[in-house]
Amino acid sequence: MMMMMMMMMMVGEIFVAARGGKDFYKILGVDRQADERTLKKAYRREAMKHHPDKGGSEEKFAEIGQAYEVLTDKEKRQIYDQYGEEGLKQSESGGGGGGGGGHPFGGGHPFGGFSGGRGGGNTFTFEFGGGGGFDPFGEMFGGMGGGGRRQRQQQPPKEKEDLYDPKKGHKTKSLKRSKYPDSSAKNVWLIEFYAPWCQHCKRFVKDMEKLNADLDGFARVGAVNCEKEKALCAQEGVSKYPKIKLRVGGVNKNYDGETVNYAKVKEWVFENLPNKAESIRKPEMFTKFREKHCAKGDGMKSVCVLYLNSKQTTPNWLKIASYNVGKVHKEVKFADVRAPNNQIALMFDVDKIPSLVVFCDGDFKRSIVGDKKEWMDDGAKPSDWSEQWLMEHANREYCDRKMQTREIVGAAIDPSMDFSKMRVAKLKAMLAANNVSCQLCVEKGDFVKALKDFAASGARRDEL
Repeated sequence: MMMMMMMMMMVGEIFVAARGGKDFYKILGVDRQADERTLKKAYRREAMKHHPDKGGSEEKFAEIGQAYEVLTDKEKRQIYDQYGEEGLKQSESGGGGGGGGGHPFGGGHPFGGFSGGRGGGNTFTFEFGGGGGFDPFGEMFGGMGGGGRRQRQQQPPKEKEDLYDPKKGHKTKSLKRSKYPDSSAKNVWLIEFYAPWCQHCKRFVKDMEKLNADLDGFARVGAVNCEKEKALCAQEGVSKYPKIKLRVGGVNKNYDGETVNYAKVKEWVFENLPNKAESIRKPEMFTKFREKHCAKGDGMKSVCVLYLNSKQTTPNWLKIASYNVGKVHKEVKFADVRAPNNQIALMFDVDKIPSLVVFCDGDFKRSIVGDKKEWMDDGAKPSDWSEQWLMEHANREYCDRKMQTREIVGAAIDPSMDFSKMRVAKLKAMLAANNVSCQLCVEKGDFVKALKDFAASGARRDEL
């Protein structure tokens, strides 16, 4: 028993000394005590020096990224420091199975393959000898067990083929470095970085396909195979699989949720869609928005879009429509008037909420209204109507050549008005904008009478 324990200690020492593989500390040019700040500075220095866009080697660049990824991950660094690159690879490829006790090889000790450890059927064995090395068991117990030489258990090669194949009906686009969306990309992108051998990634394929369908019109959906695109994955700082990013105008936002699944990722994407619409809640806020962005003067012209919202939250279609239209027509400014605000709506003679309004040079009369509610529901896509309508009407050319002048009555109530010719929605909006209570109003005649009474009382006050 004592001999066995001594043998195990010797093997452990030999393994650590002979672990081989890449020296990640040397690759980054740091010592083994380097902290995270030092590693980050070293990574930036080496990445800039060896970036493929500056004539560097893709392999070297990927190696730098790999070194940084491992050394800034506490768990991976601990495994690497103890067992080297090969031990780390074994850990990442699932060679340890379940029940690991703080080392990469499963079981209760790092030699599960030698003593039948609890590796869930997956064992790890060490290769001594072969290429001019030696077998410590053979040296110590020569002739025992068929020469004392333990055969190497061959590890299956890592899978490298794409998980997303259009020939198999997949809609998620496989992205390569040459086609990776940059700052000039027209669309917002949801991107998954994966490894084909990653079991979670394999399970996530169905979720990505569902996301591809549900995000149609909001974001393109793509995936990067990090076994084939190592330089790109290193450039993007990918340290685990699957890694999810939302890419807007060449800038990434990382998904940091604990769970990577369809529902969580979909919710996160909608929460983080780019939004160019300024939130407006009160008439005085709209006045400031108009004075800043929409007023005409000093040779300046303007195009402004107002969404008269029936709710307190910005709909997803407005977020992406404001972003896409704003990229094409940079002069356009957007405002989201939260909750029914009849006072602002009646400035444009709008009595249906929700509605979209485009107006030119701060002039309420030079405006056009889109008010088909089914196109502005929460489940609507910008491609259904809103984005196309805004592209056509919210631009300088339309303002200069096609915008017509509308008759605006507004919220003002005058005794000379013929309220009986107005729609009920208009009557309700005028009462609300003037804070006139009409709790018992049911028929159109009730609303007409309430407005006439209010107008008459106002006229009498003026006379006094």
